[in-house]
Amino acid sequence: MQWLKRISTILAMAGLCLCLPRAYALAISEIQLNSHLNQTLQATVDLLAVSPEELDSLVVIIRPLQESSSAAMTWPKISHEIVSDQSGRHRINLSSPEPIQEPVLNFVLELSWSGGRLEREYVLLIDPDTE
Repeated sequence: MQWLKRISTILAMAGLCLCLPRAYALAISEIQLNSHLNQTLQATVDLLAVSPEELDSLVVIIRPLQESSSAAMTWPKISHEIVSDQSGRHRINLSSPEPIQEPVLNFVLELSWSGGRLEREYVLLIDPDTE
């Protein structure tokens, strides 16, 4: 009889675990730089553990980290696009219409969605093209 009580307790605990709502925590990866100095910016940031609800309400803002007032004048325009691949993975593509002239870009990627907000600072060290 005692083994029946133990099995009942285990099954009840397993049932409770299955009934709990899933907890998603949107996260972002390191940045992958795919361009060189004096080229247009091409970079990607993977979205990790993103739910469909978070993806639907996701807003991305790119803010320069300004250390002086002159930094704002030379800051390049960077646009973003949220894309999904065939395997269902999501990423943010970052690009610029003009070539990047500065070897260091320091910015904050701010993500906000219906359930939260995330900020991450990125520093891009852009090497010259060796070809």
